[in-house]
Amino acid sequence: MATIEVPIISRNEIRHIKFHSLVEFRKAIPLLQEVPDGIYSQLDASEFYYPDAFIDQARKELEDKLGCHIMTYNMNVFNLNVPVHAHLCANLKGASLSPDQLEVLNSYEENYRRTYPISFVAYAKPVEVIDPKDSHIYELYQANRIAV
Repeated sequence: MATIEVPIISRNEIRHIKFHSLVEFRKAIPLLQEVPDGIYSQLDASEFYYPDAFIDQARKELEDKLGCHIMTYNMNVFNLNVPVHAHLCANLKGASLSPDQLEVLNSYEENYRRTYPISFVAYAKPVEVIDPKDSHIYELYQANRIAV
């Protein structure tokens, strides 16, 4: 039987990895530059999808077409193991999209999901901070009896 060695990572190293990841996302996605620092430093980036040039171009096109901010998420990750306030969607108001705008957003997702595990989520522009207890995800936490 083979032995597998697992490196031990300290809490400080984990914090550094998270911080580095959040810094890189903030540089890459303009929406995140508008999130207040106190909220941003508490976010969990495990659900975010770091955009390459191709995805970044699609994100920018969507922002231009829809007139709102677009965030890129990994469609295979939805982390309910973090507090509700660690979710971007619990802190920012989503964009109000018309049926035609939703169709555009859905068509982009459908086209890009053939190659990328991506979800595009629309947020209000300019950014509007909300109380996490007023978010839809809070309702999900409550319905599933997940600690908030």
